[in-house]
Amino acid sequence: MIKISTRFSVGVYILTLLLVICKDYQCISEFIAGSVNSSPVEIRRLIGRLKKTGWSEYPLA
Repeated sequence: MIKISTRFSVGVYILTLLLVICKDYQCISEFIAGSVNSSPVEIRRLIGRLKKTGWSEYPLA
């Protein structure tokens, strides 16, 4: 499980990745998880939280 302080930095990383790389290509959670050394489940949870708060409209894959 990702700690709270790490969630923030991973969340910022996810938003940056979605804006820069994933705008042209569909990035799956396994790709994002591999780049931050986390599990795909944690990445999907973070993307879900970002969607819930209105920060991301990216479809979960």
